[in-house]
Amino acid sequence: RTQQKSAYLQRSSRSAVVVRAAVDENQAAVDSFFKDFNLKKLANKVVGAIPVVSLLSKLLTPEGGIGSESLSYNEYCRIKLDDARKGEGDGFGVSLSELCRLQKKEPRQLLLLTWMVYEGNGLINGDIVMACARRMSSSGFDFEYEIFRFENARDEALAAAAKKGVKRVRDTAPAVEAAKLALEKCCGEANGLAAESKAHIDIIAIATMAPL
Repeated sequence: RTQQKSAYLQRSSRSAVVVRAAVDENQAAVDSFFKDFNLKKLANKVVGAIPVVSLLSKLLTPEGGIGSESLSYNEYCRIKLDDARKGEGDGFGVSLSELCRLQKKEPRQLLLLTWMVYEGNGLINGDIVMACARRMSSSGFDFEYEIFRFENARDEALAAAAKKGVKRVRDTAPAVEAAKLALEKCCGEANGLAAESKAHIDIIAIATMAPL
């Protein structure tokens, strides 16, 4: 863990120098991208707090991810926010916005969990996702490190599968259930969730696990 954290810090320090420039450079692009998006406030929360490892410039880049063996967090967010803007996903955009309002969460938090479930599907068990959901409520939650940690676990699983000559097989149904559990954990299942929040979670889980 110490070596992993050290590697993360080194990569983060190199990236931090260019983050502000990337954000400023792409502000005009963000305004254009979300011009007709009725959930612009939701998207601005993502943009305003995007992690170093998921630069805003990449959020607006159309290539990458689809059909490949792995999908980065920033690519996943771009695709899902675009789905929300277009009204795809059977109410996904509205449910994402409403769940954030009801549970006082940020879109990037919920999308982090669903990305982990989506990327872990057919590779690793859900323990790492549930642990992240539990830590998310703590004041010392390290967003960038959670991404780095998960990507390492996913990439190791992909490498191990490649050595065996085995390809990942995704199974959407259990992934949807895993996404529901992670979102419920993040939103405070221990305190009980209202029916409205659970309904939004169901819609979000289905939309975010849909094949890309």
